[in-house]
Amino acid sequence: MLDVFKKKSEKKRKIFAYKSLLAEELELNLWAKKRLLSIVTTIEEQEAEHPNAKYKLIKKEAGQEYIHGYDAGNLIESCPIPIVHDKYYEKLISSIAELDANLFHLAQNSYEEVRNMAHVRLGLIKGLCAEENDEPFPHDIRKSGFLDWAKDELNEAYTAMNSLYKECKGKELTEHRLR
Repeated sequence: MLDVFKKKSEKKRKIFAYKSLLAEELELNLWAKKRLLSIVTTIEEQEAEHPNAKYKLIKKEAGQEYIHGYDAGNLIESCPIPIVHDKYYEKLISSIAELDANLFHLAQNSYEEVRNMAHVRLGLIKGLCAEENDEPFPHDIRKSGFLDWAKDELNEAYTAMNSLYKECKGKELTEHRLR
């Protein structure tokens, strides 16, 4: 009888710990989602005022990547491109599958969308380097169809992330974490 109680308590502690770690990572990814969406929206909004703007990828200290926008040689945009996180998911998913089928299902769905968000990030980087890399698609990221696609993908990512966060924390995913 004591063994059953110990195992049940251990399972609860593990699930609580997994939910806490996933929630933390989701808060980091909410920041990434917000920043990526802001970058995409800003590029879109700047087209009216800066129709000839050029956007480039700049690598800075410690490998951090930045977007820089220039119009007639003047800097009109500069911000870091956020990193998308999935280390806890990768480490915990098999253990979660053993302990909680519902949490496993929500984590799988959420992190599929997180991977799509990472794909948006890579698409942004590739689009910023299109001219430099002589890519076959439009060298102006605003004319490639990327911006509308990215907004849709980022909104879908939030929906799935929010579902998992609600399971982990019992509330909506509204507060982000920077680190």
